[in-house]
Amino acid sequence: MNQRARSMFMLLGYLLVVILLPCFVGAQTVSIGGKKCKAPQATYSPAPPPHHATKKLIRPVVNILIDENGHVGNAKLGRSSGDKDFDTIAIETVLNWHFKPALCEKVPTPIRISVEVSLGEVD
Repeated sequence: MNQRARSMFMLLGYLLVVILLPCFVGAQTVSIGGKKCKAPQATYSPAPPPHHATKKLIRPVVNILIDENGHVGNAKLGRSSGDKDFDTIAIETVLNWHFKPALCEKVPTPIRISVEVSLGEVD
């Protein structure tokens, strides 16, 4: 496995263990109500544009709904970065992301998850 694939696998593992809500925990395929389900996978998730903050920020968390087509909606701030302007940018950025939808018994299924957004650091 090359370094990029290993990094992506570790990121997916982190996503599954730490921030998926409420029921996908610790595996790529899980059982929910007796159904085998596969977590959504990001297919387009760019970082927000660089932000010139006057204070140190933390990574915001945005709670989202991924529908059965992989589109993101109903985005709400779960944890602030400490900067209202950047929180707005983070929400707008995540609303443009796309996913392969969660699959339960091979049927696309809407799911709510929380995602931690990078800070879009300035060089």
